[in-house]
Amino acid sequence: MVLFKRSIDRNSAIVITMIIALSSYQTNVVARPNIQLLETARGLLARKETEAAINCLNRLISDDPNNALAYCERGRALALTNNLKKALEDNNRAISLNPKLAIAYVYRAAVFTAEGQYHKALEDSDRAIALSPKLASAYFVKTGIYDELKDYQKAIETCNQAIEIDPKSCTYILSRAAIFRKQGRFPRAIQDCNLALSLKSKNTDAFIERGYIYLCLANYQKAVADCTIAINISPHSSRAYLVRSEAYRALGLFEREINDLTIACGIDSKVSAYYLKRGFANYRLWRLKRAIQDFATAINLDPFSPQGYEVSACAHEELEKYGEAISLRTKVLSFKPNDALALSYRAKDYEFVKRSKLAQADWSKVKEFASPSELARVQLDNGLLNFGRLSQFNSEKRANNNVNLRDKNYRIYLSFHTSRHGQISVPVRVNGKNINLMLDSGCDYSELWKSAMPGIGKLENMQLQKNMANGKKSKVGFFIAQNLTLGDHSFPSVPMTVADDLIGLREFSGLLGGNILQNFVVVIDYEKQQIVLHSSTRRASLRKEIILPMRIRDNKPYCLVKLNKKMEVMALIDTGSPSNISAYSLLRPVLKGSLRYTDHLLGPWLGNLRCTTVILDSLSLGEFTFERQSINVFPSEEAPDASETLTLGNTFLSQFKSVTLDYLGRQIIFELK
Repeated sequence: MVLFKRSIDRNSAIVITMIIALSSYQTNVVARPNIQLLETARGLLARKETEAAINCLNRLISDDPNNALAYCERGRALALTNNLKKALEDNNRAISLNPKLAIAYVYRAAVFTAEGQYHKALEDSDRAIALSPKLASAYFVKTGIYDELKDYQKAIETCNQAIEIDPKSCTYILSRAAIFRKQGRFPRAIQDCNLALSLKSKNTDAFIERGYIYLCLANYQKAVADCTIAINISPHSSRAYLVRSEAYRALGLFEREINDLTIACGIDSKVSAYYLKRGFANYRLWRLKRAIQDFATAINLDPFSPQGYEVSACAHEELEKYGEAISLRTKVLSFKPNDALALSYRAKDYEFVKRSKLAQADWSKVKEFASPSELARVQLDNGLLNFGRLSQFNSEKRANNNVNLRDKNYRIYLSFHTSRHGQISVPVRVNGKNINLMLDSGCDYSELWKSAMPGIGKLENMQLQKNMANGKKSKVGFFIAQNLTLGDHSFPSVPMTVADDLIGLREFSGLLGGNILQNFVVVIDYEKQQIVLHSSTRRASLRKEIILPMRIRDNKPYCLVKLNKKMEVMALIDTGSPSNISAYSLLRPVLKGSLRYTDHLLGPWLGNLRCTTVILDSLSLGEFTFERQSINVFPSEEAPDASETLTLGNTFLSQFKSVTLDYLGRQIIFELK
């Protein structure tokens, strides 16, 4: 589940454009009796005392109702409060009073840009240039328009014109740096940042922009250093904290990330995006109640943005509060009624509360509105839902459609053997071909490798994007198996991804992942080397067992564990991992000294990471403690998306007689030997 992409950029185009335009035209001010009041208002705006500036300009307009410049300035102030409607009215009034006032067109172009009316914005910026060809701010606002339109080459050309008129404007130079960054021309962007710093050595925005460029280059330490300088210069720069928080996250320093986001929220308490980011940081760390509070604040500040509702719904689902999740999903759909993914999430929530007719209606809409790639994603998330039969779907036919397997009371028995690397290999049959798949509860989707496809079938004509633990993207194919046979049971129309073979694991033909496993109670009997898939949740027996609540995220099972009897962390129960794995940043509080990474570990999602082995004093599950547990530790910055949780692999799990992943009953049962 990817809910946020990196989106730290300059403040809205309207804010910067309005502010910079002021300094560009002051020399052309025509003296009027109330010029002192006008200058006072400008000073207040420069100090961000917007309400005081508006009151000052109200007095000026009351005294001098035909003062076009006063309307311009009040329009700028209103725009800074995001009151775009009244800002536009003031700009229109200024133009009606003085149709040749070029700066009024610049200001109005900025408002049109903020409203997304780019054609009108371009017309106004061209009028301003025609009236005053040397007005740099007119070229600057035009730069912002092309930037919003993602026409970066025209944006650079226009910004060059502004810089030619005012070559010492750090704002223009840094705007060009930001455009170079968006083009991926990072050396050129850094060059512009350095140029701005040569003009003004304590330029906060230059350090922030350069820090952001280093962030894009994955040079996280330099990003932190530049943002820290910016904060020392301007302690109230929320954007500096925002960029630094992203760098801290990439380094696995999650508490520092949250602390910086908290400071940003304190500086700009009305910016919903800051609460969204902090909420998602808490969500990633499984602090679901805190996350929900942050999402609620973000929604109150911006009730028309669907993102807060979306992620809050995820948190509620993980807390099994499906009624609240349905309300939030419904709100999302009020903004995006044809959103196939949102419809699929609500359909699953309806199933959990046994409202099958509403679930049926949503599934039918999914099939109607989903693009081919969206439908593939929905199918992968719901591995045993036969989408080919949705037209006949109703509550009485759920069992025949393999939607709710717990309606059938049966067991599937699979023998397994352990590979030389420590993974679990299970025999399956795909479209009649016998192959071995790795039992991988730590993988969200089931997957075949390309070398296994001959004799099985052909890929669908599409590619899907897969997010790797290092933050990079990879492409995978998509395939629907006509039949997947597990033991003596066959399941029709089972979706799987198709990827390159994993080096060193060619004894497997792919992975049996969470999108299939989550439909069962999965018992891995390490003593008997047998897997049993139950179709209904099992109750605790009188045997010596450890029973822990299960959380499910991205089709993967997690539970809470304690390290060295003092630090609680969330652990992924990963049958696809031979060993226990953790990022250094997660274990830092219980480790002594720094580590030297002399080995490597390899995984389908992790990629190829440096690592070293450490021995923890203890690892506790509930009231039971297990002494001296080995963990393979990797540098957090090499796989930041895998740094929030500990992974418990077969080295640890095989200490038990059996491990039961009860997806249906939301519990994990460790049977002691």
